[in-house]
Amino acid sequence: MTIRQESVRRQRLALLLPLDYQMTDLLWRFQLLGEKLMRKGPDSIDRIVGRNIRIYRLQKRLSQTELADELNLTFQQVQKYEKGVNRVGSGRLLKIATFLGVPVTALFKGSDEMADTDKQSIFDQLARPHANRLLQAFARIDHDGLRQSVVQLVEEIANNHN
Repeated sequence: MTIRQESVRRQRLALLLPLDYQMTDLLWRFQLLGEKLMRKGPDSIDRIVGRNIRIYRLQKRLSQTELADELNLTFQQVQKYEKGVNRVGSGRLLKIATFLGVPVTALFKGSDEMADTDKQSIFDQLARPHANRLLQAFARIDHDGLRQSVVQLVEEIANNHN
C-alpha cells in the first residue's frame, strides 16, 4: 500500500473514530514527513569531492590504508568517501586536505561545472585506475616525437579495445 493510499484509508477511518485516533493519524503523518526530510544521502557534490580525494591521494602515491591510518579510519571508510557513497564531514575534510597538502577548495574542483553525461571531465578521467600513473610517466618523457608516438599508441589501443 502506498503512502497516499494509507493516508486516504486513515482519513476515511478518522470520520468513524474518536479524536484520539485522529491525533494518532496526525502524528503518523508528521513522522513520515520528518523521515523524508531527514534522509540525507550523498549527492553529486559528495561524489566530486570523493573523486578529488582519490586523485590527490594517488598523486601523493598513498594507499587508501595510509590515508585511513592518518585519519584514524578504516580503509573501507576512505573507499566509501572516494566513491561518494558516504559524505565527508567538514572537520574530516579539513584533515584530509591538510594531509594531502591541498587547500580544502581543491577538493571541490569541478563541483561548479554542469555535469555532461556524454563527456567525462578531466577529473573523472584522472580518477580512473592507473590514469594518474600514466600521466606522471608521460610527463617525464622529454622528447616531443616520442610523446606523440605514445599518444598514438594509446589511442590505437583504446580504439581497438572497444
